[in-house]
Amino acid sequence: KAACQVDAGCGCDVLACQDGSCVHAPASDLPCDDGLACTTDHCEPARGCLHRPADVGVLEEPVTKSEGRRGYQRVTALRDATGNPVRDQAGRVRVRLAGGQGSHVLSALAAADALAVIPEPLARAEAGTEVELRWLDSA
Repeated sequence: KAACQVDAGCGCDVLACQDGSCVHAPASDLPCDDGLACTTDHCEPARGCLHRPADVGVLEEPVTKSEGRRGYQRVTALRDATGNPVRDQAGRVRVRLAGGQGSHVLSALAAADALAVIPEPLARAEAGTEVELRWLDSA
């Protein structure tokens, strides 16, 4: 059995080594922060620390979700003639829903450019609401 090493050998969900064994931590306590404001950082034990591009968007249409739960709405970015995301004067990417948001609607996920994060307290986010964007990997 290999010796325990934090963030190597045991996966990124290891907070410390005690007596040669890995001490695992909840995902919220993981040491995966790369220190960059332009990325979201999280651990996938099978892949290690992941650092995905983060951005700020603005909703083009209202969005509803369950109050008290964080919402991840599948969105598409408005694009200019060259295919680049359209940004407003504040530099925010203009986004709209990619289609139906039910868990059974996979076509919206396939069409989505990003996930718009809607905070827990909101049951409805109006058009013009600023949201965190988590870009999806392109195929």
